[in-house]
Amino acid sequence: IQAATLASLGEKQAALAANLSEIRAIEARIQSRLDALVELRESREGLAEGVRRVLERPSDHPGLIGVLAELIETDAAGADRLELALGEHAQTLIFDTQQAAQNASLRLAEAAGRIRIASLEPTGSYAPPRQRLHTPNVLDGIRLSGPAAWLTTRILTQTFQATDLDEAKRHARTDPEARFLLENGTVLENDGRLVVGRETGAAGTIVRRAEERQLQDELDVLLVRQLKLNEEAAGVQAGEKEARQNLEDANAAERESREALSRVQGQIDRQEA
Repeated sequence: IQAATLASLGEKQAALAANLSEIRAIEARIQSRLDALVELRESREGLAEGVRRVLERPSDHPGLIGVLAELIETDAAGADRLELALGEHAQTLIFDTQQAAQNASLRLAEAAGRIRIASLEPTGSYAPPRQRLHTPNVLDGIRLSGPAAWLTTRILTQTFQATDLDEAKRHARTDPEARFLLENGTVLENDGRLVVGRETGAAGTIVRRAEERQLQDELDVLLVRQLKLNEEAAGVQAGEKEARQNLEDANAAERESREALSRVQGQIDRQEA
């Protein structure tokens, strides 16, 4: 019985070791991708040169909080749509007050390239325009949070989803102020311009940040699984140790019994002789 128990515990120990090895391999792959994403984030990969220069010297720009793409949080499922809808707005420099934003606009008037500036300070009362279209807003179904979430919502209030260009143009006749994100990623602006392809400015920032959060969540789940497996492995090891001790005790007892039986048999044989 003890031998069978020991064999069963050994099989369980091997299975646990295999599971732990698999988890560690997955963790290594995720960590490698996370390291790459962190490096891209810290290097501000994808941001326009002028924007990057401002962000690299925040002390020169009082009130600077960051860039819009880095001040909003969303999940991986909605990140690509959000990034496409924002387009060039994603790299807007965000300041804490209107005055700070205005001062920055004066300092950066001669900066190379075009730089967008906004503040998180509300500008008076805001009433969203009455929606004339019976089509989903581009933010419908997207979970949005972060310091610049309300500003993002305001920017995209008049941005809607459309299957293709024909549908977008039909809706545009109803609401000339609307802009549309098509299923293929093209944006129809309210002045008739079409924006195709990927932005060269903040392209990927929102998507990469969403992926980074998702991978970190996956790592956290794997860590919990690993801790549980380690606890289970420790329990199996303890059980295996106990089973080995029990088996040794049983073998020792069996040897003693055989020796005692041999001694008795020897006495019987001598008496009969």
